[in-house]
Amino acid sequence: AHLELGRLLAATSRQAEADEQLKAALALEPDDAEALLMQAMRLLGTGKQAAAEPLLIQALARGRAEGQLLVQAAALGTLAELDLAAKRYAEAEKRADELAGLAGNQPDVRYLRARIALEQGDVERAKAELQEVLAADKTFAPTHRLLGAIYTLENQFDLAEMFLRPVVVGNPDDLFARRLLATVLLARNRPAEALPLLENVTAPDEESRQALLTMMGQASLQLGDVARAISIFREGSRAYPDNPLFELGLGLTMLAEGRTDEASEVLRQVRGAEADATRAAFLTIVYMQKGQAAEALASARSVVEKFPDQAWSHNLLGSVLMATGQFAEARTVVGRAVELDPTDAAALALGRTIDRLAE
Repeated sequence: AHLELGRLLAATSRQAEADEQLKAALALEPDDAEALLMQAMRLLGTGKQAAAEPLLIQALARGRAEGQLLVQAAALGTLAELDLAAKRYAEAEKRADELAGLAGNQPDVRYLRARIALEQGDVERAKAELQEVLAADKTFAPTHRLLGAIYTLENQFDLAEMFLRPVVVGNPDDLFARRLLATVLLARNRPAEALPLLENVTAPDEESRQALLTMMGQASLQLGDVARAISIFREGSRAYPDNPLFELGLGLTMLAEGRTDEASEVLRQVRGAEADATRAAFLTIVYMQKGQAAEALASARSVVEKFPDQAWSHNLLGSVLMATGQFAEARTVVGRAVELDPTDAAALALGRTIDRLAE
């Protein structure tokens, strides 16, 4: 009775009273599987994972002993989530297997398997599990969300949009899906559609707020609204002075507006290890616009040195070499970009352009 009353109170947001009932239930039966599970879930809800995990293990053991399948399933699923967060992938897989034995390969179980595979770097297995989920339930929103994220990372933006759009329509408050869909639309050069996804959104934390401002500035720039882009990047720079992306965005925006000297000055002031290569890339463009070929070439080479395993850095150097008529080296550099990423459309197009100019 205490346990059921506790559930009812929790469901009506009377959590303090619910906690009292749960405490009374545990006082009467300290090893009751349902009470242990409920207490663990309460602890998880307040961010106390370390205290919750042993209770979940106890609840699972009692559930097994008493044949309580619902308790076992809930405990296994939650423990698998904790294992996944702690990167204990083998343990998470064992729990997922046991859960499948209890409940069958339900959509949520396959979804869990997909997430485990993805965390282990097995993208193809993850996609296969997710397709099985869709075959059983085409409306299972988490599957659409995760497939959208996978295809975004793979630069398959048409597929990413296909999966993400229904998620956003079904749940406009899903900030992750909104940001991801906006990323896809910006990559597909559709900033007018991306910008509404980023506006009038309440960010749950400072990191999300910074990401939204950065993307709004990018979308405004792509739309040609330079004044708004500058305003957004300046707002971000004032609010988050330790984040170099806003200064970089401001410099790039000034560069797009043709304010080369101002852009150069802004970019030179940006500091931070993560910003160095990006700043150098922007400065390379500044040098090219000002006709300073030697400086542009030195800057582009420094970017490749900082990011030798990134296709975009080789594309930048290849572009400068091509612009200065050094076609043989340009072809070699862009060839390296293609080796690093055979699907990089920019590298493939640049290679064809170099070949035509060299002829």
